[in-house]
Amino acid sequence: MKDRKSMLEIKNLEIGYPVSKGSFFSLFSGINLTASKGELIAIVGKNGVGKSTLLRSIAGLQHSNNGKVTINNKLIGDYSRSEFAGLVSFVSTEIIHVNNLRVFDLVALGRFPHTNWFGKLEENDIIAVNKALEMVGMKSFTNKNINEISDGERQRVMIARTLAQDTQIIILDEPTAFLDLPNKYEIVHLLNNLAKTEGKTIIFSTHDLNIAIQEVDKIWLMLADGVKEGAPEDLILNETF
Repeated sequence: MKDRKSMLEIKNLEIGYPVSKGSFFSLFSGINLTASKGELIAIVGKNGVGKSTLLRSIAGLQHSNNGKVTINNKLIGDYSRSEFAGLVSFVSTEIIHVNNLRVFDLVALGRFPHTNWFGKLEENDIIAVNKALEMVGMKSFTNKNINEISDGERQRVMIARTLAQDTQIIILDEPTAFLDLPNKYEIVHLLNNLAKTEGKTIIFSTHDLNIAIQEVDKIWLMLADGVKEGAPEDLILNETF
């Protein structure tokens, strides 16, 4: 039986960004959300509503104004950088273009929190990288250059990098943004499968509401009057959508 105890908790959070010294532009306040082990969660909302800001605040990449984010009942700010890197991984919406970098090498970057000062890969690191590539169906692309693969394949490699990092929580900002419809479905279905089989908590932002409704366990819906949380079917039945 799966452990559905909340491992990520967001309480009375206010998100936004600083505009000048001592001045903060608030996008949302009073955000209260939870995420559990094995859950796939989609953040849905219109452009500019603050989806990326919320994700970056959870990932510790952007300061919030008020409220708190805890993982395993501990404030994210109380973790050391190395501890936090072992708990949370983040994939941005930007497409990676790097010359002469193999697929294996990009995925191996995810092992950085687990390696020594020199970043030398040990046998267990190599095993973790190969396992991550296999899980996303990219094992046969190991020695290909990043520039030689498609956008959909590149997105799978980025997900493999987070799997190699072996974190409890995976955060992805618009992972299907540059993909065609079949690849969008493939990536979200892959995330669903990883959440269930590996017990990961996976949170991603998306504009693809139809795909999210079919695949995710929970939706965080960002509206003008606040952030609503619920299972897709519940949000449909209570006419939140």
